Amino acid sequence: MPEEPREPREPREPQDQVRHSRADSYSALASPSIYGNDGVLETSEAGIGEIDDGPFGSGGADVALRDARGARDPGGWRLMRFVAFAIAALAAVAFIAALMLGNLWPASGELSFGAGDRDPSSVRKIQQVWDALNQDFYQPVDQDLMIERAAAAMAASVGDEYTTYYTKDEMLRFTEHTSGHYTGIGVYVATDESGKLRVTGMFEGSAAEEAGVLVGDEIDSVDGRSVDEFANNDEVINSIRGEAGTNVTIRFYRPSISGHVEFAITRRDVKMTNIEAALIHVGASPPGEGEGGGDGAAPEGGDGASPPGEGESEGGGAAPEGGGADSGDGASPPDADEGGGLPSGIKEIWYPDAGGMIGTIGYIRMLMFDGDASQDFEALLKKLLEAGASGLVIDLRDNPGGNFEECLKITSLLIGEGTIVTVESRSGEAVRTAKAQKVAEPYKILINESSASASEIVAGAVKDHGTGRLVGARTFGKGLVQLVIPLADGSGLKYTQSRYFTPSGESIHEKGIEPDLAVDQPEAYVGMPVAAIPFEEDAQLRAALQDFSEDFAKLASAGAPPE
Repeated sequence: MPEEPREPREPREPQDQVRHSRADSYSALASPSIYGNDGVLETSEAGIGEIDDGPFGSGGADVALRDARGARDPGGWRLMRFVAFAIAALAAVAFIAALMLGNLWPASGELSFGAGDRDPSSVRKIQQVWDALNQDFYQPVDQDLMIERAAAAMAASVGDEYTTYYTKDEMLRFTEHTSGHYTGIGVYVATDESGKLRVTGMFEGSAAEEAGVLVGDEIDSVDGRSVDEFANNDEVINSIRGEAGTNVTIRFYRPSISGHVEFAITRRDVKMTNIEAALIHVGASPPGEGEGGGDGAAPEGGDGASPPGEGESEGGGAAPEGGGADSGDGASPPDADEGGGLPSGIKEIWYPDAGGMIGTIGYIRMLMFDGDASQDFEALLKKLLEAGASGLVIDLRDNPGGNFEECLKITSLLIGEGTIVTVESRSGEAVRTAKAQKVAEPYKILINESSASASEIVAGAVKDHGTGRLVGARTFGKGLVQLVIPLADGSGLKYTQSRYFTPSGESIHEKGIEPDLAVDQPEAYVGMPVAAIPFEEDAQLRAALQDFSEDFAKLASAGAPPE
């Protein structure tokens, strides 16, 4: 949604970290006052509920009161008795209305719109539509569905593409995806040309892998029910998921034997892979091979698994919070090939030709910022440095964003101290600052047109502080922050709560962040996801690796050459 023009602001001095808490937002929604300016809506099976205009009825007539002798006595005991009666009557009506409201809003018993700038008849209109359809539509209506769609319509009415209502299933998937965990059997599936769900990869050590499931297996039935009996493939995926410790029996067609296999698999917690790491030997070939003999294998390719942005994950399908581009359904499965002697989770890649640059570079690709992002990042960073990395490439391309707090923790490691971002909401501003031990090694951050939201917070802070170099293409340009809140029935609401500014005071919304070193991909790969580009033909990665030459030259002149 376009924002009002705003002049760049002067950089601020770092302040204590202050932010509007989620608990405040929850209470504002969950505890509305019972009575607003427009009264309380009620649901009545007898007829359309009305909102009284006053104690004298809709006409508001001046009622003349007289005493026992017939004389006019505006201030006498009859006036007092009438007022007392009116108050008692209103209290009774309010009590009955609150009880009757249980038909429409059973969780709270009442609904109030509070004070606001609106036409009072609009509130009454909702009641009238509800009663007309429930009482006079030619066949019974689904009341829960009516409420569900009304909630979705309210979210859509604000005209913000990032504000949306989530059904229960959508909220569950969103929560699983952004937390980085879900309960299932740990496989990736994709729909093949025949419409069947085919296993395209598995998480290492997953329940499916231990049971004997293989990449290429096609799902034929779940708990004795043929996949042809499900309404769609989403239903098939949902039937495979379930509570940890419960069993699911899946029958697969295995093309390699032209026959079927069946496994009873116990569901368990699965940690989704949203981060990958590799140690890149730049300017070197694998031992025993001549120059140019590198395999150039991408770190996300193994076992025929679909790359990020392609296929589906049994553990998630909702697009992540905060994204500006379609990010697909999850990370690709872990590569099965890891270098001998390297720490677990680190792959080894040989990159013989990078324009003369020679060195060992740690590579970390972040597919999104899930709930474990900073913990995983620190763990892999430590392993890479211990394995001999003298520089780092942090790949945020095609990263649509994710957890706000996690991206702040990672940014702190990259800039050390200073302002990370300024967040502006209706309640005021909050400056988030970094106070951490900065990464000592030189680093580059890869960005492209699908780097959005939290990715841009990282990129903006790094660029403004000058602690690293941005390589690639201009980012998406999403300078808004969303808050996701759970609703009473398990559904959810994601809405834009604030906008943010880089440390220099710039809003990047609908503008993006320009890289320090702009690099276009080869024409054959323009518009393709990064995962689909062969590692050795990735022009942006090559440029980032070559850019270390100057860094290493400076280190050498200072008497600290890279290993």
